[in-house]
Amino acid sequence: MPQALTIGGDGALYGATNAGGSGPCCGTVFQLTPPGAPGGAWQESIIYLFQGLLDGQYPGSLFWSPTGELYGTAGGGSTSPPEDGIVFALTPPSVAGGAWTKATIFTGTTAHGIGPDGLALGTDGNLYGTAGRGGKKCYRKDTCGRFSS
Repeated sequence: MPQALTIGGDGALYGATNAGGSGPCCGTVFQLTPPGAPGGAWQESIIYLFQGLLDGQYPGSLFWSPTGELYGTAGGGSTSPPEDGIVFALTPPSVAGGAWTKATIFTGTTAHGIGPDGLALGTDGNLYGTAGRGGKKCYRKDTCGRFSS
């Protein structure tokens, strides 16, 4: 099932699916390029296939940064427990048609938040978000959450 779409600085639409990709799980990030002429067909390109576990799986919504990267969250990121979650950045290729580059920029932990979600880019250039569980000031580490870069 596709997640919410975001509009890129290049005029394309970007989104994520929480299934498909390299196996029965994992998910994708895709690009929808507008037609060259009114009434033409949009072109879909899969720009990233999640591999599961350490690479991430089940990506959520994305946002396009002013510097041209896509940022998002996904499950996975570790082998114990596998649901810690990640924050990732996808950098567009330097030449048209090249491969996008994924970087994991945060892996969830009990101390810093498990299951990151809800990213926002602050005016200071930092990423901020929330996490479903974990956090340093949590009395019950399985019920509170926070995340900040």
